[in-house]
Amino acid sequence: MKNRKVYRLFFFCAVLAGLFFSCSDNEKYNGEGYPEGLKGTDIPLIARIIAIADAYDAMSSYRPYREPLPQEIIISEFEKEKGEQFDPKITEIMIDIIKKDTDYKYRERPMKI
Repeated sequence: MKNRKVYRLFFFCAVLAGLFFSCSDNEKYNGEGYPEGLKGTDIPLIARIIAIADAYDAMSSYRPYREPLPQEIIISEFEKEKGEQFDPKITEIMIDIIKKDTDYKYRERPMKI
């Protein structure tokens, strides 16, 4: 139950703040993003959270060209981009949430027609 609350809080913050910081979610933690090339903690916290939430959503959702990725691959991608694309501390929190979701309940479910 606690994990679900953390997850919901994570995404609630991302959605709410997206209204205010939508221009900063393409910044990369290493400073190679856009539009301003912000680096590290110069990027608003909520934009750093949105970046991870958006990446998780993209990897764990159905796409016309693929099924949701397995959690092991998602974790691997976050590990690879930790400190590069994503804030290392927030990335560790997200990886912890994913590892605790042993039934993969947070992924998108197939639509029933």
